[in-house]
Amino acid sequence: MLLGAAGSARARAASAEKGSGAPIRTTSPAYPLARPYLRFVMKSARRNGVDPRLILGVIQVESNFDAAARSRSGARGLMQLMPGTASRFGARNPGDPRQNVEAGARYLRYLLDLFGGDVERALAGYNAGEMAVFNAGGHPLSPSVREFVRDVLAASRQF
Repeated sequence: MLLGAAGSARARAASAEKGSGAPIRTTSPAYPLARPYLRFVMKSARRNGVDPRLILGVIQVESNFDAAARSRSGARGLMQLMPGTASRFGARNPGDPRQNVEAGARYLRYLLDLFGGDVERALAGYNAGEMAVFNAGGHPLSPSVREFVRDVLAASRQF
């Protein structure tokens, strides 16, 4: 398997999607940073059937809730979307936090569907691209991708 047993990843995916209506834990250390974005994170999560905690985890790891974040590679916004990905999933202005989160949530939904609900593979695809996950042939990807997956899952659990 890519990053763990398929059964455990699928179980986490199922529980994450079932729990998408669960309240966000306000005791999370990142909650004050997340608070300005919670309303539209929750709406995007509901619309796309993605656990809002997963979206918040991606945002925390990708940009630490900095809507103006830009990477050297050209990724932008809260969810650090590359221009092509942003456009592909409906963000005309990836610097706009609402559009960025909505496109990021759509992308996560797409990846979750593509990888049969396997959250770890979906996150690996989010970080490295879906083709990199397919090309890995079930073997672990680079240490940085594994670290990204681990960090997002840990950040998600805080919420």
